[in-house]
Amino acid sequence: MSEALRARLGQGGAGGPALAAREAQLVIGIIHHPKLFGRFESEILELTIHDKDLSELLSRTIDALVNEPDLDSGKLRHQLSGWPEAEATYQRWSADPLVKVIRFTKQNADDKDAEAGWHDAFLIDRQHKILSAEVTEAGAEAHKDPGREKIWLDSVRMSLSAHQDNEASRD
Repeated sequence: MSEALRARLGQGGAGGPALAAREAQLVIGIIHHPKLFGRFESEILELTIHDKDLSELLSRTIDALVNEPDLDSGKLRHQLSGWPEAEATYQRWSADPLVKVIRFTKQNADDKDAEAGWHDAFLIDRQHKILSAEVTEAGAEAHKDPGREKIWLDSVRMSLSAHQDNEASRD
């Protein structure tokens, strides 16, 4: 694998800010709509959150909901506010433009919108992570043949371009 390719992957080419925002949408969605935990418990428990602070916020959210399954958003937020780091992470991500514009993350979203939006975001997140792992694996093999590396790099560029076009069309 070339040094340029290694550097690109090291910069989070397979994730970056869009990945963190999508993960934050999932976590903030759960906090604003705790009933999602009862509906999507297994999916929530399989979430992999790359941002350390956001992962801790999810962990504390899950702990609170496991201990008190009937918590509403206000009571859940009150419990989370007992941990300054969790509260700071919540404040930062709930104010993020890529999080607060999404309908299902809003506190006033109805249960149906919250459920459908959260599930869609979860499926997109899971699929993106599967594809990113496959791209990384293919890249690891591409170094064996310089021609394959160029083909792989071109494929990654096309994939990133298509992803950016997809994200732009949602706005």
